[in-house]
Amino acid sequence: MVGDPKQLPPTVKCREAERLGLNISMFDRLQAMGLRPLLLDVQYRMHPALCEFPSAQFYGGLLRSWPRPADRPLPGGIAWPNPEVCRKGDCSAHVCGCMEVSCCCLKCQRRHSAKQHCA
Repeated sequence: MVGDPKQLPPTVKCREAERLGLNISMFDRLQAMGLRPLLLDVQYRMHPALCEFPSAQFYGGLLRSWPRPADRPLPGGIAWPNPEVCRKGDCSAHVCGCMEVSCCCLKCQRRHSAKQHCA
């Protein structure tokens, strides 16, 4: 059986189902019987920065992320920042007053510091 006892418990709206014990997950039942869960300590979905909180808060800092962001291929169909235009340290994602998200190279940073809207 695969699952995560740290996830949200079952949502039971029926009082009869709750009375019959269906508000207690199978993982909780197995743990109450003495079965110790085995932590699968590598997660593949979240960026490592997003994983830091649940790892520390729920898993004792044991949860790791893979692959590293540098090893993930960029999805197609999106105009990613051009490394020729946006050098490391020059770019950051942002949302300006006109609610557009864009690469913010030095030229764009200057435009935003002058309080101009996105083009």
